[in-house]
Amino acid sequence: MPPERLILLLNHIEKKLDTSLTAESLADQVGYSVYYFYRQFSAAVGMSLASYILNRRLKKVLTEIGSGKKTIDVAFTYGFNTYAGFYKAFVKEYGCSPKKYLTIYKDELKETGRKEHVFMNLNNQELKNVLKNWKINPATTIEVSSTNYGLQQPKMVWKIGTDNYLHHTKDRGGELKNIAIA
Repeated sequence: MPPERLILLLNHIEKKLDTSLTAESLADQVGYSVYYFYRQFSAAVGMSLASYILNRRLKKVLTEIGSGKKTIDVAFTYGFNTYAGFYKAFVKEYGCSPKKYLTIYKDELKETGRKEHVFMNLNNQELKNVLKNWKINPATTIEVSSTNYGLQQPKMVWKIGTDNYLHHTKDRGGELKNIAIA
């Protein structure tokens, strides 16, 4: 899947997490058959469509209950039919209850949510504003580089000019490992 289509698709999914998302409608949006879409999505993102949507919904619920909203109301908003269904999916994904998770990771959750929002939705003009902070000429060309290198985590990579890359993943541990290797 071309990186431009992937970014548009991920942004569309992000905006529609509180609605019913089907593989058929998403495949139609990018112009693929459902079967081909499943294969392309899994290869590009490193997980199935259902796993990705569940993961994003759980993160959205976490962010909202972390800001003080009632868990059951937010869970229903993001498509969980019962609190028990939400709780079971949450424990399976995070290994503990939502309350315990928020107690342990509340500060990290705020920072992660902010970073995800910023990097997932940047357009070229917003990237140029970020580049001003790094003493890189804002007139430099910006291209989306391929996000599919056979890696398990989705990689957002922008090529900036000829010498620089802006790289973002959801896996902090993997980034630290890459920095140590570099």
